[in-house]
Amino acid sequence: MAADSTVECARLRTTNHKAIMDVETFVRSRASTWRKPTIDPKSFESLKMKTPISAAQYLEFSEKDLRLGGKRGLVNALTNAKRAIDCQVACFLGALGLNSAGTFPSKVASLLSLGVVAPRILNKIVRLRNMLEHEFQLPKKAEVEDAVDVATLFLEALKHYTSGGAYMSSGWLADENSANAWPIRKQGGLTYWRHSDTPKFTFSNGIYIDSNLRARTIALELVDGNQLLARHVMTSANHRFLHLQRFLLKCRPENQHIHSARGARELIAILK
Repeated sequence: MAADSTVECARLRTTNHKAIMDVETFVRSRASTWRKPTIDPKSFESLKMKTPISAAQYLEFSEKDLRLGGKRGLVNALTNAKRAIDCQVACFLGALGLNSAGTFPSKVASLLSLGVVAPRILNKIVRLRNMLEHEFQLPKKAEVEDAVDVATLFLEALKHYTSGGAYMSSGWLADENSANAWPIRKQGGLTYWRHSDTPKFTFSNGIYIDSNLRARTIALELVDGNQLLARHVMTSANHRFLHLQRFLLKCRPENQHIHSARGARELIAILK
């Protein structure tokens, strides 16, 4: 068993295993036998990012300051553009249960690891950050306009995660050939069932992924032969956590190529 996972033994539905199966063993011994691995999304959410003053409000302040002009307007516009970026970075990482209190370069590195922002935009943000360190120098209007544009692009790049319901909060990594019979039905590449019906699982063989944004955890339920072998709950202390969050971010509805054998193989590699 992985040292940084929690297992809820009460959820076990089998008694023929002397030890609770860990994720690595399940993937190597069971997933390797699946004839048609796939990703089957079940629900999507927007990341919750609440602060007394939001990143969008800081950006609005910055735009108003820019229109005001003069020394005061330029300095305040640049400062509020920086605050908008800082607020968005901290909120985004915090919403995923990742460290949001480190240095700016470390937070930028986390964003790059999540693969959610183009490096070109991040490089501009870093340059903006460096420019702000020279706070006693009056910025040029063109530099401030560029800073506001960078902040605008940055917030826009994350918008579909914060308000568009693009984060996959639950779904299956499973053998598509093990989809349970009626009352399970498939439509548009997804599977559905009535909760009052049996069997309990969409697939008889797979891993059910359940991300709890409020608790900042990701639970993996290991299912084989329609029996729940184990339930592992991961936090950011787990070395796979960031990689799992990156994958769940990639699984947004329009990325159909991820909801396939290709995506399944990518996730299997993460869990090994």
